[in-house]
Amino acid sequence: VIEILVGLVFGFSIGYSRILFIEMALIQQFVGGFFCLWYLVPWAFGFHQEVKLGWPRFDLAYKIKVGILFMAMEVVGTYHQIVVLFYHLLYGTHEGRMFCHRRMESFYSWFIPILFGPILSVEGLEHIPKGEACIFVANHQCTADFAMFFAMPPGTVPGLCPVAKTSILAMPGFGLCALLGGGVMIERGKKGTLEQMVEQGTERLQSGLSIVLFPQGTRRVPTPTVPPLDFKRGFAILAAKTKARVVPVTFNYPLDYMSSSRDTSKSGVRVQFHSPVTIEDNDVAIKEAMLAIQKTVTDPILESFKRETQSESKKSK
Repeated sequence: VIEILVGLVFGFSIGYSRILFIEMALIQQFVGGFFCLWYLVPWAFGFHQEVKLGWPRFDLAYKIKVGILFMAMEVVGTYHQIVVLFYHLLYGTHEGRMFCHRRMESFYSWFIPILFGPILSVEGLEHIPKGEACIFVANHQCTADFAMFFAMPPGTVPGLCPVAKTSILAMPGFGLCALLGGGVMIERGKKGTLEQMVEQGTERLQSGLSIVLFPQGTRRVPTPTVPPLDFKRGFAILAAKTKARVVPVTFNYPLDYMSSSRDTSKSGVRVQFHSPVTIEDNDVAIKEAMLAIQKTVTDPILESFKRETQSESKKSK
């Protein structure tokens, strides 16, 4: 009897273990498939959007590099978000945001130069207010723009958080990391978005964090035949309401930036910080400041187009 009972129990336990093993394998496959899709779909969408931006010379080697950039933003961002989340819980929100900035700075300061070549020059560092939170306003040309702020020498722009679309949260790793870093997430076209940006932006500035905006709203590569996009007034309203100074920033990419034939020691992105601007809180001042800052940011790009076009015409002759 005992032998029969032991046999029954042993047989049942083996059968149950097999069922449990199969169920666990199915769960693992489901979870693995879900995370693969979660990472691959935003990666494919972002890569597709980047390829369509209008780079005049965009070869296969740089398409692969752009794909690597997106993958790194997701994978390394996942690691960063976990570490930063624990830092938030241990030391509080403000310290967590500053720690997030340092983590992104420590990664992109070496990763971007390896991937796309070094930043050729950074001009106007004296225009960055010392010990004062401000609003950085830059042209938006490609995905690397935000990373460029962290690719400069460490400490160039301390304590920086972005204003970004809520859709960025769908991007694994980087999306949550941007939020944990103090990012102001807005839903474009929704009623109350401007008020939300002013409210959250005020809180960030008062806590000592600077804000970066790309007021063109979307990425587009300007060329001699395609003008830069116009600025939207949200940044000027934020600056007027908060009394924070605006520091215009120009990211000046050469036309061959996405070409493997480019000599990275001579041709690369040049960053220029311009004199800070204070904006009065009235409609006329806001509009005038918006147009003036747009001109300040985009003029160096248009000038470089003229030089490149003249240089190419001389070579052709």
